[in-house]
Amino acid sequence: MNAARNASEVAKRLISKETIRPLASAESFARGRSYADDGAVSDLLRRGDRLTAEVEGSEFEPYQVSIRLHGDGVADAHCTCPYDWGGYCKHIVAVLLKFADEKTPVIERKPIAELLAELDQAQLIVLLEKRTESDPELVTWIEAELATAIPARPPHRPDASRRRTPVDPAPVREQARV
Repeated sequence: MNAARNASEVAKRLISKETIRPLASAESFARGRSYADDGAVSDLLRRGDRLTAEVEGSEFEPYQVSIRLHGDGVADAHCTCPYDWGGYCKHIVAVLLKFADEKTPVIERKPIAELLAELDQAQLIVLLEKRTESDPELVTWIEAELATAIPARPPHRPDASRRRTPVDPAPVREQARV
């Protein structure tokens, strides 16, 4: 846990107002700062390189923000708000500003890959089946992921007369997420 906490502190020091400012428009940055100052950001959680939080906004339900960090700062970010005018939205800015603030508590948890690695296949199946009962869209997502997965390469057959190039599933996966 110390290593995770130390990595978090290093990332916090690398993310500052100066590194956040160019990621958003001047208006989004100013409004994000207001949101952060007004306490609109809650449940700041870090799992490895993923930072998530909820941000109160104009809708009844809070917006969900997910940010992927890397050694130098932010790799990418997503918010459930409809903002699409260039740069990050005010909700993402607010989360980043709160994360950069050394006084902000950040809940540290194991990355999901570590949690799942501890389970065997039967446990994973039970876990997914349980979740699909309350989230039917997950079944559709799993089907799409499995349909676009590249199968393992069969052993080379000398009698194979033509080459088969696999389809890149990344664009299909991205479309399925939307």
